[in-house]
Amino acid sequence: MAVDLVILGVVIASNNFAAALALGAVGARSRRWRILVAFGVFEFLVPLTGLWLGREASNLIADAAEWIGPILLASLGCWALYKANERSLGDNSGVEAITSWKGLIALAGGLSIDNLFVGFSIGLGRLDPLTLATTIAVFSILFTQIGLEIGARASGNHEGSARKAAGLLLLALAVADFLGFV
Repeated sequence: MAVDLVILGVVIASNNFAAALALGAVGARSRRWRILVAFGVFEFLVPLTGLWLGREASNLIADAAEWIGPILLASLGCWALYKANERSLGDNSGVEAITSWKGLIALAGGLSIDNLFVGFSIGLGRLDPLTLATTIAVFSILFTQIGLEIGARASGNHEGSARKAAGLLLLALAVADFLGFV
């Protein structure tokens, strides 16, 4: 059971890692704690919410989940590509918008909507719901921190290229999420 939890934690946290790489690349590392809290809270609460909603509600949400997360990720990716040609990260208005509480709630919600189904399926089995939610949250926070650091270091001397790469990464993540690969 412990191995199952570790694998589940790694797989689910990969979404947060990819988003954190992009956030780090566009200069959001200074808001690390806000990002970690928002991602961690969502990754903990959303699987529990999935348990609470139950199987009947999953049919209603399933249709929307296929496009809500990818649209949020694609929007962020398009924004990063749009901002890629600006001269400097000195203008942090876009970064501040994404890393505001509203922006992070939207991003974290889009990234963790698939965790509703983790709560529906895995949580209804032999795993303790709090253990499941804690494992997902811990791995997501860890991967988010690593992604922010790597993204920030990669963008140091190559701001425009890092922004473009971040935008393309988020668009790829949105497509992979939409197609069910993530």
